[in-house]
Amino acid sequence: MNKIFDYGFEDSFFTQDIKALMDINMKRIHMIRIDDNDYLDKNKADVFKDYMKNMPEDELYITTAYISCEEFSPNKYCIFKNEKDVNKKLIPVNEVLERENKILEDAGFVDVNNYVGYEYKTAFIFPNEIGQKVIDKMNERVLECNKESEKEIELD
Repeated sequence: MNKIFDYGFEDSFFTQDIKALMDINMKRIHMIRIDDNDYLDKNKADVFKDYMKNMPEDELYITTAYISCEEFSPNKYCIFKNEKDVNKKLIPVNEVLERENKILEDAGFVDVNNYVGYEYKTAFIFPNEIGQKVIDKMNERVLECNKESEKEIELD
């Protein structure tokens, strides 16, 4: 049984950001996720590594590190303090995302959340040939924005 699902192109903020940067055929963008039943698999990094071994260099593979309902049931957990009641615990968001980020980094994915800007998940791209081009373009754009911000601060 395959533990990774390829959902193909998904119309999301992440893919919109990618399409705004580069002209990539949407059929070449693959949103991949680990099966929810395998979310807590201790070898999750290896599962991603194995999946990516023979993937084409001209296809873009993206994914996110996220907080799973499998691990944190909405009936027992919440993200925001104002949602907390006596029956719910707060999710340790930073700890969970740090753990999930490390898994994807160990599998070879590159964190591009500095460009995408998710708050409760983290955007990642696999750095094959096309992936590295997108990562480089995102990093260029972040640098440009940082320089513009610095100029604005100097003018104030």
